[in-house]
Amino acid sequence: MMFDRSRWIVPSRSDPRWLLATFLGTYVVLGDLLLSFNRSPGQIVAAVVSCCALDMLYTWVIARKLLLPLSGVISGLGLAILFSAPGSPWLILLASWIAISEKYLVTWRGHHLFNPTNLAMVVIVFVSGGQAAVAPAYQWGGYGWVSLTVLALGLVVMWRVNKLPMVLSFWAVFVAGAFLRSYMVHVPVIITLWAQVTSGAFMLYSFFMITDPKTSPASTGNMIIFGAAIGLADLVLQLNTAVYSLFYALAIITATRGLWFVARDMSAARHRKVQQVAAPVRS
Repeated sequence: MMFDRSRWIVPSRSDPRWLLATFLGTYVVLGDLLLSFNRSPGQIVAAVVSCCALDMLYTWVIARKLLLPLSGVISGLGLAILFSAPGSPWLILLASWIAISEKYLVTWRGHHLFNPTNLAMVVIVFVSGGQAAVAPAYQWGGYGWVSLTVLALGLVVMWRVNKLPMVLSFWAVFVAGAFLRSYMVHVPVIITLWAQVTSGAFMLYSFFMITDPKTSPASTGNMIIFGAAIGLADLVLQLNTAVYSLFYALAIITATRGLWFVARDMSAARHRKVQQVAAPVRS
């Protein structure tokens, strides 16, 4: 069975997730070796292995297929970069379970509704009582070249996978919101804007979290609306002093988008049912 190619689900060579996985994997290795990641190699391996194993397990239970777990790799690497729980290393395993389980259990018409890594981080950070957090800024070592490298490579990747309008729309609203917050709360723009956009977390959030192909729009117009909506949600949350507002903003917008799809499809189904009932009467 292992050598029967018909039993395997293997992403095509043109799948953009290969590029994302390569980028994230390189960044994890460099972060652990050269920067100041506060995750041990064991925690990083645990996140990736557990995400991949769960991805394969769910696929086998549901479809009786063997999966090359590219999405599991990306989710695990994303958690390894952005999720921090140094005092409770087991929490990264719980985050991995939430991330992959959501893909298969919180779905509508075969599509998951939330970005897996984002939802896992939001849930764990919210319920852990301070034991877990988004990775701190110091883990990127304070080197300007790190942010510039991530920025340059991220823009290239977004252009290749046709998600650049979404990122630029989000950035435009985020920057405008940072100036507005600076004016409203009398805080220098260097704090409301520069301190955030120069962090690796912001770059990775912009390039590899809001642009998840399964939970973000494909058309240019909808991408622009989606990116702007995330920026606006973040502004509202920051004005209400929410911690980790970016991650909560994405969860809120993807939930809203998912609920809209559910309501639209249910309304269409009711309309079809009414038409089917009325058809014999008219005839």
